[in-house]
Amino acid sequence: MSIFGKIMSAIFGTKAGAAPASGGAATSTGSPAGPSTAPAARAQSVDVAPILDKAVAAKGEELEWRTSIVDLMKALDIDSSLSARKELAKELGYTGDSNDSASMNVWLHRQVMVKLVANGGKLPPEIKHQANRPAIREGTAFGRGFSHARSTVLPDTMRRSRYAVA
Repeated sequence: MSIFGKIMSAIFGTKAGAAPASGGAATSTGSPAGPSTAPAARAQSVDVAPILDKAVAAKGEELEWRTSIVDLMKALDIDSSLSARKELAKELGYTGDSNDSASMNVWLHRQVMVKLVANGGKLPPEIKHQANRPAIREGTAFGRGFSHARSTVLPDTMRRSRYAVA
C-alpha cells in the first residue's frame, strides 16, 4: 500500500477508496464492487480533526499534525523518516529538491490536506485556509524573488538611504 493510502486508511478507515495521488483512476481489485466503492467513500464526509486529535492523544506526545507532515505521520503510526517522506513526495508528484526537506515537508503537508479534502475529508477552517493559499514559489522568500539572506545581510553603505533622517 502506498504511503498516502496508509494515511487515507488511518483517517477514513480501511475500506476508504482514496483517489490515487496522481489523480488517475482508482485501481480495482477485480471485484465488481471495487469501482463503485471509491466514489461512495469520497462522497462520505469525514471530520479529520477529531480523528487526528484522538490519535495524538493516544500517542501521549505533543504532535502538531495541523502544521507538520512528520507529526501527522507519527500520530497515525506511519513511518515518518526522510526516506518515507521522499517516497510520499514522489507519490504526490513533488518536483522540487527532495534534499531540501523543509520545503518538501511544507509542500507535503499542504498536498496531503488538499487530497484529504478531495477525498471527502472535512478540515478545520484554519487548515482549509492554508491548503487553499497559492504555493510560495520554490527557492524564494515569501514568493518575492529574493532570499532572506540577501535581504538582511547588506553592507553598511547599502543600508543607509540618502533620504534617511539622521
